Amino acid sequence: MLPASYTPGFVTRLQRERYLRGWTQQQTVDRLKRLAWEQGYGQRFDGLDVNALSRYEHGHIRRPRAPLPELFAALYEVPATVLFPAPARPARWRGRAPANGTAAYEEAGLPAEALRRVLEALAHPSVRAQVLALLDASPPALAVEAGER
Repeated sequence: MLPASYTPGFVTRLQRERYLRGWTQQQTVDRLKRLAWEQGYGQRFDGLDVNALSRYEHGHIRRPRAPLPELFAALYEVPATVLFPAPARPARWRGRAPANGTAAYEEAGLPAEALRRVLEALAHPSVRAQVLALLDASPPALAVEAGER
């Protein structure tokens, strides 16, 4: 069985839900504004337009400010957590590993001892070759990323 967030051919689940209903972006914006009015938000969302909806649907804005996630959820009858899932990994770990040694790993709940063991294992040529094969990476690229000297 496929997960509820599975969206083949669509950038986000939000985009998929609109397409399933056959609504244009303008129709969706109009319905969302009407729903906001009905829920007591008055004219708070009068500035919402198809450009903003497009940014949400294409993931340029991962999660709009409250109460928009809840309004989208009510409009599509889908939980807000499904429409706007949490990022797969914390934002602070995007890109390169922290440069200040193991303290940053421990601060994030990752034990320094485990990190040390992983780095020792990567020092072994056969382990490194297996990891490189799994990552489909070249040895120089991994050496540079790992800070190998």
